[in-house]
Amino acid sequence: PDDSLRCKVRMLDPADTLAQINLGAALLTGGRAEEAVAVLSATVQRHPRLAEAHYNLGQAFQKMGDHELALRNFERVRDLTPSWADNYINLGMSYRALARFDEAIAAYAQACTLEPDFTEAAFFRSLILLGLGRFEEGWRDYAKRSLAVASKFKLHRAPLGRDLTRARVFLRKD
Repeated sequence: PDDSLRCKVRMLDPADTLAQINLGAALLTGGRAEEAVAVLSATVQRHPRLAEAHYNLGQAFQKMGDHELALRNFERVRDLTPSWADNYINLGMSYRALARFDEAIAAYAQACTLEPDFTEAAFFRSLILLGLGRFEEGWRDYAKRSLAVASKFKLHRAPLGRDLTRARVFLRKD
């Protein structure tokens, strides 16, 4: 977002919390994490129980590589809205970045508990488990994700109508 957008949003109503959250998200999406932190920090100060503001602020800190501050915000979101599965993904990412692997595994597991079809959470959890040498658990989670992804796609039929399921297909670089 350009500076004119920022001025327009602020001119509408600087106390409009939703506008400030949206501005922070737009700044973050536009690669302006530092500015997003300023906007969202002010919103969090005015509304400390607003989970969405903490969530976006946590994402801004993650983009900046400050996982300690990101965790503070994502933990606050967890306290305010414990059933928000996406938040557990962000918790897991920051825990993982800080080498707090058991906490990351637990966060991803909680996301899977809240949304059993949350394949990204199972995948991220599997990567940590595999990296820690906990292969049985890790492959089980990895397989869940692979099966979920595979079930979304059907194999295409060959031009002559032959089903390629279980067929050996060779590709050439041409």
